[in-house]
Amino acid sequence: TLDSAPGKGTTIAVHLPAATKSVDVHVEDAIPVPPVARGQKILVVDDEDAVRRITGRILSRHGYEVVEAAGGEEALAIYHGMETAPDLVLTDVAMPRVSGIELASRLNDEPGSPPVIFMSGYSGKEAPDSAALETAAGFLQKPFAASALLSEVGDVLAGSVQAPV
Repeated sequence: TLDSAPGKGTTIAVHLPAATKSVDVHVEDAIPVPPVARGQKILVVDDEDAVRRITGRILSRHGYEVVEAAGGEEALAIYHGMETAPDLVLTDVAMPRVSGIELASRLNDEPGSPPVIFMSGYSGKEAPDSAALETAAGFLQKPFAASALLSEVGDVLAGSVQAPV
């Protein structure tokens, strides 16, 4: 029903019939629960402020220590200034000056380099350097759900996804 009056506003009421059958929910149909973080440090690199901040916020709310960088150059400076290397780098693929792919390549030359998860608005086949994406520990297609982010990060940190040799 719809009730509207000038100066009083509008009220909309939706009346649905009661269910006559119960629905069985199977465990395999349920949404998977992401692994619990244990304070691992993640370097989040994205030149888009909003994407970087929301990604960092999701991760920190789920127990990860997050360090943010606004691009590849900043990420390298932060990385080299850290006392201990991050457990994971989560980077956008396409960024000005130092791309995520170049960042990953440079970090790979460092002793004890962390695994890298690429994220991109490009599909894997359209990415600027899709062959380089195959060296990553993981890939997230933007936009992604928080559950997909947490699942991918958790899987990589747990070692269930190994980068190709």
